[in-house]
Amino acid sequence: MMAADEEMFQELWKGYFKAMTIKERINPRLQRQHMPKRFWKYLTEKQ
Repeated sequence: MMAADEEMFQELWKGYFKAMTIKERINPRLQRQHMPKRFWKYLTEKQ
């Protein structure tokens, strides 16, 4: 269950991530090296 304002924070994070990301520099392989696999399902920007 999410907190009442959790959805708002997720949308804010997605907007920030989208605005700050440079498409040419996205490197999912490197991202996977820095984040343990067990946490991937919790990443908001991947949904």
